[in-house]
Amino acid sequence: MSRTMRTVLVAVGVAVSGCISTGVPIVVEPVAPAPTLGDDVFVQAKGQGPTEDEAYASAQMALAAAVLGDARWAEVVPVDVHRRDGDPQLVTRADEGVEVTLGLSRARAAATISAFDSGEPTIHGPPAWHDVQMAYMRAHVAAHACARRIVLFSATCETNQTAEADAALDELGQGLVLVAAYPDGVPVDSQGAPLRDPAVFVLSRGVPLAGMPVQLEAPPGIAATNTRAVTDGKGQAHFTLGPDVAMAPMRVFVDGGALLGPRSDHAPRAEVHVDARPTGLRRWGLVVSRDGRPPQTNDVIRAVVDERMTAAGLTSPVDLPEPDVMNVLTADGDGRGKALATLADSLSGRLDRLFVLAYESRFASRMGGSRVWYEASGSLEVRDAWTGQVLVEVRERVEADGVGDKRADKAARQKLGRALVSKALASLAP
Repeated sequence: MSRTMRTVLVAVGVAVSGCISTGVPIVVEPVAPAPTLGDDVFVQAKGQGPTEDEAYASAQMALAAAVLGDARWAEVVPVDVHRRDGDPQLVTRADEGVEVTLGLSRARAAATISAFDSGEPTIHGPPAWHDVQMAYMRAHVAAHACARRIVLFSATCETNQTAEADAALDELGQGLVLVAAYPDGVPVDSQGAPLRDPAVFVLSRGVPLAGMPVQLEAPPGIAATNTRAVTDGKGQAHFTLGPDVAMAPMRVFVDGGALLGPRSDHAPRAEVHVDARPTGLRRWGLVVSRDGRPPQTNDVIRAVVDERMTAAGLTSPVDLPEPDVMNVLTADGDGRGKALATLADSLSGRLDRLFVLAYESRFASRMGGSRVWYEASGSLEVRDAWTGQVLVEVRERVEADGVGDKRADKAARQKLGRALVSKALASLAP
């Protein structure tokens, strides 16, 4: 009977579910032999996807894992695990998608491992670590190639020739530390939204390390635009949170997978925790300008402002670098806000509020004898150091008297300072 013919069996008196069926024909369709990759296939793997290309890519990853033990090794040393135009493959289509099965002969599997063993590792890491990292990856590629030959072909070879390379990498890692860019916490607004991106510095024995991959681990529900970053020339890496996301405790650590691929467990252990810090008046700075002249650090009005702030329960002002202070003072409008934001960044979180006091004083009148009246007028602007926004701006004009011009002038300036600070603090109170 031909294989393509329908086979018809007639069963008479066959018991089915306790009953007797007589004279009912049973029709059996022929089953075609399942397609195969061929008899010489030594290793095979499958992949699925909505399209043939996606299914093929998935099968390639699976085949790389079957040959190399871990598909990530194919990223360390790029090798053609499967040649689409020459090695066995089988494509099966169904309603739910495509399945691709790939195969390699014993000779092709051996050739793939040889290509892997002799290939040049791809290095991702600090340029300063390149030589040590390259020696490490070469040693472990050779050891891993040997291990795969033992598994697949029962070969005999040495897999423990990595001690020297391991020790060299360990020595580099011993001096590695991560430091938060804002040591006391990322500044946040009243809603908990970060005013700056979470950022860290990577230091190697105290020196900023460029090119180090790091990773951010955030709590569930905290969306980040990027959770992986690489340090720049200053050894700094930034992470960006999604819009309207409140800052929460996070962990930043060396990205072992990016640094060493499948050897990630042997990457240096260095991490830092990053948290939020509400901003406020406790971190404040003062800039004073008199009669439009550059600020004077010994101006009597500074002492009055400091005294009033201390009486309000606040600490002494932050020391500000003079060049940055001048940038703030000489800028107008939006430019002042930008200059202030730059100053806040340079101080790594030590400044939240900047008091900018500009004033002038002049002779008013002379009383009988040596007693003199002076008047002083000015403004006090309080800005958010992180946004540059003006929170409060107050103005005042006062008069004071004293014996002689110097004493009268000093008294007027002191009175003005007290009045301006009192007004500003009252306006800033909740």
